[in-house]
Amino acid sequence: MVLIDIYDAFVLTPNDISRVEAKAITVLIEEVEKRTGIKLPVVHQWEGEDRTIIIVGSEKSLEGLRIPYLNLLDELEKPGREGYRILVERPKNHPVIFIVGRDERGVLYGVGRFLRKIVWRKGSIKIDDKLKISSTPVYPLRGHQLGYRPKSNTYNAWSVEQFDQYIRELTIFGANAIEIVPPRTDDDPVSPLMKAPPLEIMEKLSQIIDSYGLDVWIWYPNIPELCSLAQSSQMKRL
Repeated sequence: MVLIDIYDAFVLTPNDISRVEAKAITVLIEEVEKRTGIKLPVVHQWEGEDRTIIIVGSEKSLEGLRIPYLNLLDELEKPGREGYRILVERPKNHPVIFIVGRDERGVLYGVGRFLRKIVWRKGSIKIDDKLKISSTPVYPLRGHQLGYRPKSNTYNAWSVEQFDQYIRELTIFGANAIEIVPPRTDDDPVSPLMKAPPLEIMEKLSQIIDSYGLDVWIWYPNIPELCSLAQSSQMKRL
């Protein structure tokens, strides 16, 4: 394996990408900058071959972008739903890197895999110059459960920002769904460690999860006293 330094790369992506693809670009740029101090610039059209190019997008969004070497992807097996292809090539002096999702979620998971393949340190971003990956998730549902409550280890002490980073890392490793456990489903409805009211955090969590394009739902147990509270509240509204 030969590692090449791509510290001078810019990210090439279409202008009209979906919000989930745009989120994937944000994840790529922010996570690289955190660890290397390098902020990769973003462009929306091919600007020549005088520096390293990282092309990011879904198969559909890249259709309208005039990019040389797209045919190089044909050497990799086409992935299925939520899959992606990553290819590092050196057609001339500078590397061309493709992170191409079969769909918008595939872009997110492709970016996640690329981040896990990078060898980085301050001022340096290196990647295998022969990297070739085509990957499709084995399981259609890859979920996780989050609960802002005292029982769940340290969750009740987390801030919104910490939850966001945790959800981001779940996504980087391939999660596509998160189930939220609502308030009042534990021994204690609140904790002195909580940074905000549980309902407020639940709302924020749903917004964060949706921003990554993941499925989100609430698990609500059939607890008699809670059902009575819900019915009472409904009757008052009526």
